[in-house]
Amino acid sequence: MSATDLDRIADEYVVGLMDDDEAREIERRMAGEPALAAAISAAAERFLEIDLSETPVALAAEGWSGVEARLRAAEGAGGDPILLAAERLRRRPTVASHWRTVAQAGMAACLVLAAALGWQLSQPAPEMIAVLVDSAGEPQAVIEAFADDRVTVLPLVDFAVPDGSTLQVWTLPAVADAKPVSLGLIDHIARLNLRGPDLPAPAQGQLYEITIEQAGGSPTGLPTGPIVGKGFAKGII
Repeated sequence: MSATDLDRIADEYVVGLMDDDEAREIERRMAGEPALAAAISAAAERFLEIDLSETPVALAAEGWSGVEARLRAAEGAGGDPILLAAERLRRRPTVASHWRTVAQAGMAACLVLAAALGWQLSQPAPEMIAVLVDSAGEPQAVIEAFADDRVTVLPLVDFAVPDGSTLQVWTLPAVADAKPVSLGLIDHIARLNLRGPDLPAPAQGQLYEITIEQAGGSPTGLPTGPIVGKGFAKGII
């Protein structure tokens, strides 16, 4: 599958254009396709600012009835409603200036996107991707592991965390006699960057997991609470 196809699928999944069956199929594939998981992670980051800044507004029932009434009136006048609407738009004296404004806004948006793309391309790529799943095999989070001991965590669900508890991210370095190492705490359900201690480079098959711990993190320095998601790192093809 080409990068363009992956980006299209990721955008449709994140924006919510898929039906329930299609979304479940994508979530199933994410566990075994690191490239798809990475594309969805990137798409979620692109749309995050819009998602956080906009408040959903439902169109009132009378709004739809008004649209339908106008369409019926146009049809009753003996004309195609779409053509009649287009003709009214053409006759407006401000149409040309309106579309010039739209075009200028589009050009500005393209410049912003180009700058953002340039910034994104300048960032180092992750060494490994891990899709963390729960005991039922449902994806819970995506972790991107970088060579500089940094990880990004993209939660895919709104974890239910009891009062007085927190989520803690762990990894088990793929070296002999290794013990689980904390990479940090998740203090809010959103994409976030964590920087762990000095560790060996992330490797194929390295374990990552998220547990529920007491506020402030595990008192022992090792996982003690229930595991809400775990997965093994895979390289990006």
